[in-house]
Amino acid sequence: MDNEARNSEYKTLLLDDEARSSDYTAMLLDNEARSSDYKTLLLDNEVRNSDYKTLLLDNEARSSDYKTLLLDNEARSSDYKTLLLDNEARTSDYKTLLLDNDARSSDYTTMLLDNEARNSGLQNTAPGQ
Repeated sequence: MDNEARNSEYKTLLLDDEARSSDYTAMLLDNEARSSDYKTLLLDNEVRNSDYKTLLLDNEARSSDYKTLLLDNEARSSDYKTLLLDNEARTSDYKTLLLDNDARSSDYTTMLLDNEARNSGLQNTAPGQ
């Protein structure tokens, strides 16, 4: 019986060893699952980081577009001011031309009056008077 007791004890030890081996395998599987979950979390984090970088780049692009629009607006404003100055210069030139025309008209009127005066003087001194 002593042999049977040892065999029984040995079988119990083998079963305990198998149970521990099974527990160890279960722990390894749990560890692999956790490792897989961790890798998934890392990938999710990388995706979120990538999305965040994309959002930052989109924001920078929008900011750049806004700055371009502001510069375009400033350029148009500058062009408008230049057009206003050109218009003022043309108006000034037009007024100068009107004044020159008035002066020439006045000179022409003076010349006509002078001519009439000379003609009148010539008529007064015509032969036979």
